[in-house]
Order: sequence, then C-alpha cells, then structure tokens
Amino acid sequence: MPISFDPNVPQWMRRMCRRWARVIGFEDWRIEVSRTGDEEMTEAGGARDEDAGMVAGLASVMPEYLSAHIQFNEELAEGEAEDYVVHELLHLHLAPFELLFRQLWDGRRKIPRAQAEQMLSDLIEASIQRHVRQLQRARGRKS
Repeated sequence: MPISFDPNVPQWMRRMCRRWARVIGFEDWRIEVSRTGDEEMTEAGGARDEDAGMVAGLASVMPEYLSAHIQFNEELAEGEAEDYVVHELLHLHLAPFELLFRQLWDGRRKIPRAQAEQMLSDLIEASIQRHVRQLQRARGRKS
C-alpha cells in the first residue's frame, strides 16, 4: 500500500490514514495525502461541510490507475479528523462505479443493457472479493 504524505501532514494524520487505508483494503492503491487551505479546496471543487464550517476533505481519484490524491483542510484538528479520513478513503472504494458509468455512457457509443449489467455485476463481484480478502486478513487469515 504505497501511501505518501506531503511534509505538512502531521504524524497523527499519517497514522490515521495508514490505519484506515489498511482496514478498508487499499494495499494495491497509490495514495498521496496533503493538507491545503480552505480557499484552495473550495476552488478545487470541495463541498463545504456545514457542521465543520469548512471544506474538510477532497479526494481526486483515478480508479483506472488505482491512484488518488486526498487533500485535508489544514484547519482540521485531530479530534475531528477520523470521520473525514474514512469518508475520503471511501470515495476511493466507490470510484470504480463512477468510472464504469462514465465508460458505459461516454457519448460515443451506446452499450446494450445486458452488457452494462454484466459489467456492473463483475465490478460488484470484484468489490465483494476485495472485502472478503480484507476481512480474512483482519481475522488473521491470509488469502
């Protein structure tokens, strides 16, 4: 699980990101983590969390390359960060479904329904298998 951090990412956030990336199962992904100001994150398209009063996190995901860059707001404190770390990592987990949608309806061709259903079924099966492997590792079994 190659995960890299910009120098401005504190040790507590590094530990949190590594732990949750391992729990969720991103051993085959390349993940970069950085901290950025609220204004830059808003400009990059981040959604403002009204409870936090800021854009807390933003994931730029390329599932076809198993690669992502996650930005966290530099104002995010240790006590409130864990939910946001998990939230942004789950964007990586679900990004292949968005990619499949873009591939199926990219404006250049029309995919027959049966083929689209099979592609979705294959993606769901791969996701389930990833979960099974991760759960087996969590229980101490290797796969």
